[in-house]
Amino acid sequence: MPKARRPQLDSPVVGKVIKVASRANTRLYRLTGGVLGSRWRVGSAFPGASRSAW
Repeated sequence: MPKARRPQLDSPVVGKVIKVASRANTRLYRLTGGVLGSRWRVGSAFPGASRSAW
């Protein structure tokens, strides 16, 4: 069975934050000619993220 969703994920703020982040990423991609923003990095792939979660 899937885990229950956190109630915070259903907040209207989450959708707005994702939209703003997506628009910022698109703008960055266009301004740099695709050098930056070509890959959406999340979690451990994000630069500076901790190598070990334990």
